[in-house]
Parts: sequence; structure tokens; C-alpha cells
Amino acid sequence: MIIDWTKPVRRKVSNCQSVRVICSDKKGVYPVVILCLANDGNEYVQSVTLDGREDRNGRIYWENVPEEEWALKYNKIPDGLYSMGDSIYSSLQELKDRLRNLYHCYNSLIAIRLSDGKTEILK
Repeated sequence: MIIDWTKPVRRKVSNCQSVRVICSDKKGVYPVVILCLANDGNEYVQSVTLDGREDRNGRIYWENVPEEEWALKYNKIPDGLYSMGDSIYSSLQELKDRLRNLYHCYNSLIAIRLSDGKTEILK
């Protein structure tokens, strides 16, 4: 599997809120340098192979973000903090369909396209 490091990437299992690829041409076995913003608010440096491996165990941890993958950001209390939903949706329409009967449960809803951060206010 080839990863396009010029497009948005994500760690398959992660506590990363966002990822920045710094370069993909560093000298050595792990030429891709990534900054990962963790849930604790700190950025951590990670070096990986061109195909997304972090170590020599063979597992691939990194992948490109599909262009039409959406997530939900919501709050239930007026002027409250927003939370991220746990589900990922393959299209904006799928997200809207799943929420059709739940709109009344939320104060506000924002859909976020994971590939580029585009948002759409749903409520």
C-alpha cells in the first residue's frame, strides 16, 4: 500500500487529534517525519517508513484519510463545550440519515469532512 504523504493522513489507532507531515525525505530507514497533536495538547514527533510503518514489526499504522469520510461534532447544552462523536461516516448523507431522529437531542451539530476539515452546520 502506498501512502501519499502530500495528502491528509491519520494513524489507524491513535489519540492524535490532528497530524502534520513535516517531510518525507529524511535520511535513514524512517524518512517521514510527522507531528501528532495528542489529546493532552502536546505535539509529538513520529518518524515512519514511506509505507507507514513505525517499527520493524511489519504493522502499518498510517493511512491516507478517505476524501469523503465525515465525523460529527456536537454539544447538548447551550453554550457548552463541543464533543466529537465516536462514529465515522462514509458520506455526509449517511451522517444526516443516521441523525434524522436524533436532532432533538442536541443543541448544535457540525459535520466535519476529515480529509480537509470542511464543516457543515446541521443544527
